[in-house]
Amino acid sequence: MRIVRARLRRSGNVSGTYLAVEYRREIDGLRALAIVPVVMFHAGFPGFSGGFVGVDVFFVISGFLITSILLSHLEEGRLSIAEFYERRARRILPALFFVLLVCMVPAWFLLSPGELASYGESLVAVPLFLSNFQFWLDSGYFAPVSEEVPLLHTWSLAVEEQYYLLFPLLLAALWTRGRVIVLIGLVGIALISLPLSQWGSHAAPNATFFLLPTRLWELLLGAVGALVHRYQWGGLTASRGAMEVVSVAGLVALGFAIVAFDKSTPFPGFAALVPTLGTLAILLFADRHTLVGGVLGRRELVGIGLISYSAYLWHQPMFAFARIHAAHDLSHSVFAVLAVGAFGLGFLSWRFVERPFRDRRFLSRSQIFGASVLVSALFIVLGSIAVIGKGLDFRLSDESRVRYATIEHSPERETCHTKGVDYLAPEDACVYFGDVSDWAVVGDSHMVEFAHALALELERENSGLVHLTFSGCPPALDFEATTPGCSEWTRDVVSFLERSPNLTNVVLGYRHSRHLFGENRGKYPELPNARPRLKADGEPEALREVYWRSFQHMIERLLANDKQVYVVMPIPELTVDVSDYLIAPDGLTKIPGETREYYLRRNEYVLTKFALLPWGDNLRRIDPTASLCDDLNCFAFREGKAMYFDNHHLSLTGADRLVESEFASFLSDADESQIERESGPGHIR
Repeated sequence: MRIVRARLRRSGNVSGTYLAVEYRREIDGLRALAIVPVVMFHAGFPGFSGGFVGVDVFFVISGFLITSILLSHLEEGRLSIAEFYERRARRILPALFFVLLVCMVPAWFLLSPGELASYGESLVAVPLFLSNFQFWLDSGYFAPVSEEVPLLHTWSLAVEEQYYLLFPLLLAALWTRGRVIVLIGLVGIALISLPLSQWGSHAAPNATFFLLPTRLWELLLGAVGALVHRYQWGGLTASRGAMEVVSVAGLVALGFAIVAFDKSTPFPGFAALVPTLGTLAILLFADRHTLVGGVLGRRELVGIGLISYSAYLWHQPMFAFARIHAAHDLSHSVFAVLAVGAFGLGFLSWRFVERPFRDRRFLSRSQIFGASVLVSALFIVLGSIAVIGKGLDFRLSDESRVRYATIEHSPERETCHTKGVDYLAPEDACVYFGDVSDWAVVGDSHMVEFAHALALELERENSGLVHLTFSGCPPALDFEATTPGCSEWTRDVVSFLERSPNLTNVVLGYRHSRHLFGENRGKYPELPNARPRLKADGEPEALREVYWRSFQHMIERLLANDKQVYVVMPIPELTVDVSDYLIAPDGLTKIPGETREYYLRRNEYVLTKFALLPWGDNLRRIDPTASLCDDLNCFAFREGKAMYFDNHHLSLTGADRLVESEFASFLSDADESQIERESGPGHIR
């Protein structure tokens, strides 16, 4: 890469004479290969199951280019941190702020109060470049469906800007010790980040995906590539034939990741080496004289690459708001139109927002910094108003506000519900509310509110309840679940119950159809058919049998230890959040819930299996449809109160209704046999 002094006017760059690096068309073409798969992945098009790796491609490109520019400035002894941050501000903020401003309109009209409050949190986090932390903290089993989070994609901007807050200072400090020390320092940090990323992709996947420490190595890979390329370390100019072979191999690696990876791939971790090393190979070995460089340098790809940042900003909110507005899954043709629209808006904002703001003749350094602070403050204030105002629920009618107030989850959810490899051990589980505990509730997150409601009912007889629930965890007694920590926790729970003779009543409840077939949200009236949540090879049908035998075995072990077992049948699910019914467009013709027919179709496999269980005095079924449905429909609201707090978890009101409807006679029978027992060593307090 040769150094040139040039007045860079191309694409609206900041004018003025300064040291720069030569423009390479093939890098803009590589940006096109990053943005298109990302958009196709988020649109759900087949063949792009690993399209999310486009973000990793951007990380490597960014590390490569920014480091190249900083090195050129360091060589001349004229590195200016103020100029560096000015260039970042001109590059990132104008288009970002414009998209945030436009998105406030559909957010106002389409988002429920809870969703608007979450959107407000994003408005606060995005200009502070902390949105990756927000989405990490909100992520997991209870996060809103990611496809319906308008600003979710800004996490990657936060990662980059956190990196560039410190990287110029680190590079400048290492530079004083020599180029080799720079290389050793950057490689050393990357070799800490990469293994951490691999470990975290299994132990803490959400944090690993969103946070800088486990993404750092990808940006540093580009930075190290810039050093190697600039100073021709490693014999990069050795052979034209080698350059052809390596650059083609890099392109193949990138294509393989896009096609072969999917959401189940542990990521970023070692798997991310495939697209990132492929990207680095192209950056180092493809130029305009190579086959790959020639293809990437074509006008069409370069054009897409030039608008890639703006297109990236537009695509996620467009897709998210469209999904929120729709009452069912959108077709590929609709997403094709939306994708074209995202690139069209990307061109307009690149031409009329990005380019003008990069020119110092348009705004000076002090003006761009001042404007950035003022606009950031505006979004922070507006976002705070949405959060403090609880999603500005005054937008709702009086009746809707009353109903919205009933959308509540258990106050014990954060404390007593567990997840992850560092789960809350059964011996340390929450016990509420009576003096002596004879009951235990076991299951996934569907049982959290149920446990609270049942405990309140038991409290009247001074009886307590042990709360044993794990987020997104199937009954993984005899198989390895894809949810980290789930299988170990399940085995610990069953053993704990076997060692606790005074826990004579055990309630089991799981979202079986989700674990077996996939998420239902947005699928109405179609049914999902994803692979079961098992870490095992085999056809889905065979894996479902493994799952069911494990659940049966759990019941058998509890019955063998003289437990009275209550099995909760599938809880009816909604295909949109319950709050969406309060702010739905007038044209929504669906019932305020889902049909009973859909419930039966969705849970056909599970209900068939349930019918074969040995029901009797010691094994009893709890049917939620008796309290949540009539003969035709299963309702989001009953008697003006929400039955759910999202689209499938019961609200406190819904759980209370289920307990009152189904457990009254069971509790009276259980109380007669338990009330006279005195507290002993085996009792849990």
